[in-house]
Amino acid sequence: MTIHVPAGLLASTKKVGASTQSAFLAELRERFTEYRLVFALTAVYGLAAMAVALSIAGEQRFAPLSYAPTWLRGGLSFGFLYLMLMILPPLLRERPDRPLLALGLRLKEYLTPAFVVGVSLIAVQVLVMGTFTSVKNMLPQLAPYSWDAYFANLDATLHFGADPWRYLEPLIANSWSLHAVESFYFTAWMLALGIVPAIIAFSPRFVPIRLRFFLTYILCWIVIGNVLAGIFMSAGPVYFGDVAGDVARFKPLSDHLVTHSGTFLSAFDIQRSLWFVHERGMSELGSGISAFPSMHIAMATLWVIVGFHAGRRFGVAALTFLAAIETAAVALGWHYAVDGYASIVLAFMIWTAVGGALRVFRPARDTAASSI
Repeated sequence: MTIHVPAGLLASTKKVGASTQSAFLAELRERFTEYRLVFALTAVYGLAAMAVALSIAGEQRFAPLSYAPTWLRGGLSFGFLYLMLMILPPLLRERPDRPLLALGLRLKEYLTPAFVVGVSLIAVQVLVMGTFTSVKNMLPQLAPYSWDAYFANLDATLHFGADPWRYLEPLIANSWSLHAVESFYFTAWMLALGIVPAIIAFSPRFVPIRLRFFLTYILCWIVIGNVLAGIFMSAGPVYFGDVAGDVARFKPLSDHLVTHSGTFLSAFDIQRSLWFVHERGMSELGSGISAFPSMHIAMATLWVIVGFHAGRRFGVAALTFLAAIETAAVALGWHYAVDGYASIVLAFMIWTAVGGALRVFRPARDTAASSI
């Protein structure tokens, strides 16, 4: 039997489809316009880094996509877990007869302009990280390590005449606690670096501060991680003998760390591997040596800021995380304590400056209206 569909109905359906597509594109354009400063700043950062690479090291040292495979694997893994744990189980209960059809319809609901822009903001993070590492690896060609003695002495002066790691020596003198500190410093911070920006990129709760967050995020990597790191070139306590010539001062610290050489996430092994890469002018994921200021602490400070925006308990948790990261950084010899102190102040300054600039240039814009 042939079913005849009125021509008017077909035309109406096409109009609805075209209208829906047009609305999607219009909203997508509006949302990208909302975050145009983020994309523009990322582009300027990348072009400036490429110019530096071409002038001193050659184009091969500029690798903005170096972290893309790692982030892609992480994003796909998280997406798969979210699908299996959060989306699929209720669909199997609601539509046991046609779960795949229900899944397709549910996934289609996620494909919104807000989702596309959220993914784009995460892509920005990947590009910023790759650009940052490229520049960080080139810094020793721009300036020598000449500030370690100053920061080490300033540390001792501020901490009653002793290098701060001495107060934390019980943490690394015990094998179990040393392993806990090493594991926390590497895994907890990396997880936070991936998860926190993703939450802010996609969660409606953070719409009012999303633009401010990503601008602050990028500027922290540029100003704190590259510009100031290049001006105040220092390598950190574990490399003090290599760059300042005084092997004895931090040798007791290295003697504690070397006891874990060959174990999983050994700080000593990672530190020597980074120095090996540095000496040969190579570039790898996470490579590059600079201590002041600390990007670990700058990012953890940014988590504190957004944590208190989300609620007091989240802020307190982030503050605890910040204190733990600073403790681990000093105990493991990655940083002088002043590296972290400076980063806390600088991160707050950048956050405040960005907020002030946005109030001046976007005084009447109601960003909450663009809720996901």
